[in-house]
Amino acid sequence: MYFRNDKVVVQSDKQTITFGPLIDKEASQAAAAMPDEGIKSYIPTNSNLQWDTSYLSPVITQPEQGSVAETVTILNDSTLYISVLTPFSGNDSLVVQGLQAVSTTTLAPIYLSMNLNNHDIRDYIIEQETRIGQPSIEFAGGEQIFVLSDGEVAADDILYRESVAGTAIPDEHIRIYIPGNPSIDWQTGGSASLVQGSGDIMSGVTIDNDTLLVRVNSALSGDAVVQISGVQLDLGSAESDTTLLGMLVNRVNGDDNTMDTTSHIRVGDPDITSYDQIFVLSDPSGSDSLLIRPITIAEGSVPVITSSDDIELTLPGG
Repeated sequence: MYFRNDKVVVQSDKQTITFGPLIDKEASQAAAAMPDEGIKSYIPTNSNLQWDTSYLSPVITQPEQGSVAETVTILNDSTLYISVLTPFSGNDSLVVQGLQAVSTTTLAPIYLSMNLNNHDIRDYIIEQETRIGQPSIEFAGGEQIFVLSDGEVAADDILYRESVAGTAIPDEHIRIYIPGNPSIDWQTGGSASLVQGSGDIMSGVTIDNDTLLVRVNSALSGDAVVQISGVQLDLGSAESDTTLLGMLVNRVNGDDNTMDTTSHIRVGDPDITSYDQIFVLSDPSGSDSLLIRPITIAEGSVPVITSSDDIELTLPGG
């Protein structure tokens, strides 16, 4: 008895988890599924996952019509029951598509189990795991503040972090995108490295429209951290206030996460003005004639002047 793949879920997507096909393949010598015994599927009782009592009609492909009941029964939060109506034969297959469970938090990997008789010992421990994680992204240096005239700029490293359970898997990969901002765009993708945990990723980061793509070769562990370095941005032609990068690892039900407000991109266009002023070379040092007239520095519509960078005025060379 098995699933075709691990069930990997991002906690922010939704509370309801829909499983892929659960397949019971009977042995060629003799079948184990019998009437009066039925088939029980168990979720470990020490997990926060529970069978969904609101959904009892998965798609069931049975050996012969009438072999099993067309609906399932939830005996308790952790036990699901499929009634067997007629004995199975050797090599028979039962496929149950769309079993549902619910969870409100992340979940370290667990393994469902099955029982085909009334003994307490489990007949099968399903090899494929079920896990729920909640990845996040951030700039290593916090908020990224730029001036529009900078044009093309280098951003700080981006850190992708798994939490509790790994969610980045092959075929889905890690996608980081700039949401709803027609001005800022990726200029270069840089490179990616796995700096903590296990798994495997491609080192080259590619750009697909407004999205950075980090390709995943093998699933990341629940403690994995990916560092993306050398990313460059094109700031475009307009100011941008508090742009939060979004992230996808499974493209189910919208964003899997967005950057926290303390880790964002902000692009402003401050202005500096003064008056025309002419100096005479022979004026003595320290005379009032050498005083520079008032200089006005004004923020644009997006503030970018901070205490960490201060203001530096330079005289033109020549």
